Amino acid sequence: MSILTYKTYQGSFEYDPDADIFHGEILHINDVITFQGRSIDELKAALAESVEVYLEYCRKNLFHGLSMCVSPRKFISESPCGRRMTV
Repeated sequence: MSILTYKTYQGSFEYDPDADIFHGEILHINDVITFQGRSIDELKAALAESVEVYLEYCRKNLFHGLSMCVSPRKFISESPCGRRMTV
């Protein structure tokens, strides 16, 4: 596995030769967020988009002033189990 970073978020990724695509998942958060691209440039852009969508989701889903999301460097509040987001 290889690692890409966007802001403070890291994503691990692999290449799937059968599908001819890179696919990855954001690490160190309590949600499952994936991204994919046919080139490294597309993969970097997809990671950035996935992080931005995740952050927007977190901003919109405040509960009593606490986000339901986790930052990789700062714990904000635990997210519910079983929620999946794919961008």
